[in-house]
Order: sequence, then C-alpha cells, then structure tokens
Amino acid sequence: MKRVLTSFDSRRVTSLGTSGVQQSDSVEALTDWFPAVGLDEAKAIVYTGQNIGSMSCNFAVQTAVLRTDAPDAWSTSLFSFGNVAFQSCTSEVSLTGTLTNKMWARFGVLYRKNTTGTYAQADLGGQVSFVSRGMLVGQMPTTMLYADTWVNSNPGGWATRWSTDWVPAEWCDKVRAAIELGHDVTGTPEVRFVYQTATYRTSNPDSNWVAVGASTWTAGGTGYTGDVALSLSGKMWVRFGVQIRSTDAPTAGTLDGVSVTAAIGVRRT
Repeated sequence: MKRVLTSFDSRRVTSLGTSGVQQSDSVEALTDWFPAVGLDEAKAIVYTGQNIGSMSCNFAVQTAVLRTDAPDAWSTSLFSFGNVAFQSCTSEVSLTGTLTNKMWARFGVLYRKNTTGTYAQADLGGQVSFVSRGMLVGQMPTTMLYADTWVNSNPGGWATRWSTDWVPAEWCDKVRAAIELGHDVTGTPEVRFVYQTATYRTSNPDSNWVAVGASTWTAGGTGYTGDVALSLSGKMWVRFGVQIRSTDAPTAGTLDGVSVTAAIGVRRT
C-alpha cells in the first residue's frame, strides 16, 4: 500500500458576479494526477484566509479513463465544505463509484461566491490524504499494431505485440486496463488484454497468455475492462500484454492494423 499526503497548496482566487447573484462554479486543482486503481477513499482539508465577501467550497475530483490530456469533467459533489469562513475538514470520502473504470484522478476545490456582494476573494488552500492499494504496471504509448494472424485460417490465434514487466503475483488481486483505438483502421483487426504467469522463473512462463475478461475492441474510441479478478494461487509472477488478430483473412499482400494506446493497473483488495 502507498500512503499519500499531498503538500499544502494555496492561491488567491476571485469569484465575480453582480450584486445578489451567485457566480458560476470554478475549480482549482490541488494535486497532480495519481493512478486511480486501488484508490478507494480520501480525506481533505480546505482553508481560506484574507477573505473578502463570502465563499462556498466543495471537495472535487477529476478523472481520466486513459489520457490526462483528455480528462473527464470535474466531479464536484464529493463533499460540501459549505460557507467557508476559515477552515474545514471532510469526513472520509468514498471514491469507489467515481473512479470506476478510470486510470487517473486528481483532486481540487470547487468555489463560488455566495449571494451577497459583487465579488468574493480569498487565499484558498487545501491538502489531500489517501491510501492507494494499487499501481500502474504498464503504459503503452500510441503504437501502430499489425495482425499477421487471423481467425478463420492458418496460422490462427492471437499475436502478442506488447507486454509489461513481470511483477509479483502477490500484488495483483485484480487488474484494470484501459485502451484507445485510433480511427486509422486497416482491414478488420481485433485487440484484447491478456496476462501470463510464471510459477518459479520468469524465463520459463507457465503457459500461453490468458484473456483479461471477455472484452475485445475493433475500432475507434476508448474502452476499459473494469476490475477483473485474477486467479494467481501458487504463482509467483504475472505480466500483462496486448494482443491483436484479424477477424477475417487479410487480403493478399496486406496486414490488418490499428493504432493503439493502453494502460494497465493492478490492486490488492
């Protein structure tokens, strides 16, 4: 388990509006991005100093399925600090629903002026703590994958095009993976996540790769596996990979393919 306490971060914020009208919500990020796998709950404090007017605050989180440069909208309903005049602390806030099928998360504070005055201003700061029961084990940068195997003819089966390093199986009760396929599809490729075990030495794996869940992806867009339980009893090592094949025999002289970006994380329960 990894225990995280972020540094205290403070900045001057202003929420504008006309007299008697509440300003729209604004959000300030308090942390960098963290892996969302195994992050089940968090606790936060908020502090406002040098207050002018009156300001309300909420504890907020932003997620990303795969890429932090294409995040989801901020989720601002984790915890309401209410009308903050000085400082406040959350209870322990559950994140299990909010972070389902997400690979990344960062925390922040939503703020808005209350309905009195034409603006509110404050030195707004905060700090977050949490225990992470998971970690990322591999991130595959955008790579063009080609299939030289196919379903209905020899050589058949799947071709493994990328894999993580070996990690101790003791760390991996569940695995979560996210994938993005480009729109540059050639032919009819199909992609999936897999894992492989080794009982003793990684130079001598136990058997062939095994599918992570039942999901496969064929073209365009982002997908994920959910948290998939692994059966690793009696195994010392495990690694994860991405495989590709064609669902139809490729045209003579061509290879089916698609660009793929992926990330894989594991967690203890």
